Amino acid sequence: MPVTHLTPSTYRHMPWKNGLGVTIEIARSPQQGDFDWRVSVARIDRDGPFSTFPGCDRVIVALDGAGMILTHHDTGAAASLAALEPWRFRGEWTTTCVLRGGAIRDFNVITRRDVFSAEVSILVLDAPHSLELAAATTILYCVSGHALADATPVAPDDTIIIEGAERLSIRPAGDRATLIRAEVSLSNG
Repeated sequence: MPVTHLTPSTYRHMPWKNGLGVTIEIARSPQQGDFDWRVSVARIDRDGPFSTFPGCDRVIVALDGAGMILTHHDTGAAASLAALEPWRFRGEWTTTCVLRGGAIRDFNVITRRDVFSAEVSILVLDAPHSLELAAATTILYCVSGHALADATPVAPDDTIIIEGAERLSIRPAGDRATLIRAEVSLSNG
């Protein structure tokens, strides 16, 4: 089971497609050209539009702060998101963000719909766990606390990427750790 441990010093900083901010790209596939999937973190300092990603699906999670309200103008839908609440939407939707109480950071998973899909969940560790990993690629991003993934120490803002279906032993290295689990699998259509 190939396991890759990434730290913030390895992440790539790049401008948003709309030029209104910066994305910290954690991982992507493939490494060059258009991605089939990408995982990133961004800081949102002010209200405004999101970049569009036609043909892609997105899952976003506010990492901190009071959260945000996303309005999807194409559908008329809106979502009020607190920290650590995953929200899925289509990348081509015209989406604006209103901050609920100041700047936040968010975690994003974007998948090219015809190739991959993603499931995103929050994992709160207060005891050892054995995770069954059935996705092609599993990404574990540490939001807070410290953990041990098998023998690999994981600190806040670190990422573990596991390729293939296996089991992973993970436990908090302290009282509690909170991680985001993103499972990227081949799309069914």
